[in-house]
Amino acid sequence: MLNVSYVGGVDYDDINEISSALDQIEHHIIEESLWLPTVNKPNVQFTIGYGDDCILLKYYVEESSIRIAHTVDNTPVHLDSCVEFFICFNDDDFYYNLEFNSIGVCSMEFG
Repeated sequence: MLNVSYVGGVDYDDINEISSALDQIEHHIIEESLWLPTVNKPNVQFTIGYGDDCILLKYYVEESSIRIAHTVDNTPVHLDSCVEFFICFNDDDFYYNLEFNSIGVCSMEFG
């Protein structure tokens, strides 16, 4: 269970303002990684908030080396160093999966 904070009073068109606001709210540590060996596991935290009509999410990732091969949206960024976010609405059986590599290239799936 997460406490998701309301992030108001920011210009939602200004990524730097959003980023600074997210830096001020609670960080959540991601400790489980079923797909990586423990020795190579990156240090990952995130913050999550919401606005009047948006969800705001920021990841903080530290790892010894990164891979960036994909530079076009909807390419297999899961093969790069990436983060992902799953979301569904209204107890729906379907969900959205958004994956982002470290330069912001996105792959989005519906399943």
